[in-house]
Amino acid sequence: IVVEHKDKIVARPPIAVGADAEELYIKINQTIAKVTSDLESFKYNTAIAALWELLNALYVEEPHGEVFGFGIYALIHLLSPFAPHIADELWSISGGSGSMVEQPWLQHDENFTRSRTMTIVVQVNGRVRSHIMVEGDISEDQVSRMAFDDSKVKRHLEGKDVRKTIYVPGKILNIVAK
Repeated sequence: IVVEHKDKIVARPPIAVGADAEELYIKINQTIAKVTSDLESFKYNTAIAALWELLNALYVEEPHGEVFGFGIYALIHLLSPFAPHIADELWSISGGSGSMVEQPWLQHDENFTRSRTMTIVVQVNGRVRSHIMVEGDISEDQVSRMAFDDSKVKRHLEGKDVRKTIYVPGKILNIVAK
């Protein structure tokens, strides 16, 4: 991917992020934050897994714009602690000079570390019955309303009395019914 798109690599964060590239920019910032945190706590396997996820996201993305170019740069930069010689070679191929070690460590943009949408798993009595897509800043009441309006959930609640709901923000809503 570096050799194929070496002319698109940008070593600075994009100034303006369009709506079409926002999810990729969020993924880049999440990866920077994850790898930085994992390096500090010596969790190398999960850091490398995050790099693989970023690489996969870059392969899926249309190869144009500053966000894509910054994504490749971030991948090279974040790879350097694990494979310094390969990272330096990729940096050289992309037109960079010197070693990646000489580059300042990447900082993530806190405004772009949370995805704008997320999937909430809806369970009825501990069994997955549906998945709902919601905005990132949604309240528990709104999630509950959306879940109770879902046709798959309604089918499993017919004739049952809802005892309680258990909500784990951003992850799961479990409806307990008898």
